[in-house]
Amino acid sequence: MDSKTIEKLMVEEFPWWLKNQVSLLQKDNVDEEVLSLAIGPNIVAKQYKGFITNSHRFLTRRREEFKKTQNSGVMVEEPRWLRMDTEFQDA
Repeated sequence: MDSKTIEKLMVEEFPWWLKNQVSLLQKDNVDEEVLSLAIGPNIVAKQYKGFITNSHRFLTRRREEFKKTQNSGVMVEEPRWLRMDTEFQDA
């Protein structure tokens, strides 16, 4: 077998093999991270219509589509004191 074939087999078979090996072991003796890897990813993804960070609200385009104010692509200008500090350092 060439290296590409071996790598393909590892990618396809390893998750299944690991899940089976871990299921044969007692869960008390398996590291939590190994157990999580063996279980695999959660098939449920969380979706958010927006989020707030540093006092700024950001919404998805679909959420703000019919609102009077929109913030898609909004840029927040850096604070004046930070600009002055940068200008002072450059001088």
